[in-house]
Amino acid sequence: FQQEMADLHLNFGRSGNCTAFLLRKILEKLIYIVFAKNGVESKLEDKNASGRLVGLEAMVETAAREKISGIPFLTPNTAKEIRGIKFLGDTSAHNPLTNVDMKTIFPQMPFIITAYKELAQRL
Repeated sequence: FQQEMADLHLNFGRSGNCTAFLLRKILEKLIYIVFAKNGVESKLEDKNASGRLVGLEAMVETAAREKISGIPFLTPNTAKEIRGIKFLGDTSAHNPLTNVDMKTIFPQMPFIITAYKELAQRL
């Protein structure tokens, strides 16, 4: 995550579009790495497209279902709450007519930080 964190450091508070995209990217990458470190990355494979992964929404849902020692990678409540940062990241990357403002990201930060912590505990 060295490059993503350096990019986030440069953009956080300056560019809502870049920040939203990076927070989303870090989440997606962290989910994949946690699944891979636990030997269950195949659960993130898209069954309809060989060699591809499911989208972030499906990854988050899978992380809320998948458990190690009875504890999910993401608690269901955290999984529900981080939909906001997914939405903002998608908007920044895929909607050319809309910009993401930092004031919409700040309220999402407690949820994304919690998600990062829950996932990091499974590394």
